[in-house]
Amino acid sequence: MAAREEVISKLRGVPADLPPLAEVLAMLEANPGMKCVICYARISDDARAKDAHGIEDQHRELSDKAREFGWLMVHRYTDNDKSASKENVIRDDFEQMLVDLAAGKTAGGYPVHGVMAVNDDRLYRRPGDWERYLRAFTAHEGRCTGTPTGSRTSTPKASRSRASSESRCRSLKPGRSSAGREPVTATARFGASPSLPGGRSAGRMTRSLFGRLKQRRSARLCTT
Repeated sequence: MAAREEVISKLRGVPADLPPLAEVLAMLEANPGMKCVICYARISDDARAKDAHGIEDQHRELSDKAREFGWLMVHRYTDNDKSASKENVIRDDFEQMLVDLAAGKTAGGYPVHGVMAVNDDRLYRRPGDWERYLRAFTAHEGRCTGTPTGSRTSTPKASRSRASSESRCRSLKPGRSSAGREPVTATARFGASPSLPGGRSAGRMTRSLFGRLKQRRSARLCTT
């Protein structure tokens, strides 16, 4: 257990190789297009192995991809062994991430231009959490998001448009990590109701159900 907590501690907060704030600000002044991003990793159940390998794999994927994008990772948020679908579970790092997103900077003063996670369902599963995340994310313009499969840049208007149209967000393809373990991945839709399968909204499912019932009733009437 102590070893697991040590791993989690290393995967939380400011990366060890992050330059001092003054140096990062100077880098941004010299290159205004540079992006400072924060990374979030979460796993619901670490009860079997108890070694935090799930979040370790996620952060490894995100770190590699941030370097590939040319983004600077300024903070890591980690919620290990915590469900995102249970209302009574408090995810401390998720809550702090929302505060920092809304403020536009981390507690250490580093700017926040975007968010990375292996998939949206690492961030949220409940509609209320999605709404809170979207408010914090769209508090500043030009925010970017990234997964191991790609990146995109969003304005608040564009983000809300994607959310309302339920556009699909691709997940990391299934496979084994460099450590030989299965990475934690799933398929989710950006902005779709996280609690329903396939990203379908409750309204759409209800209308579809009533439509089928109406068709069956009409068919019975025609045969009597």
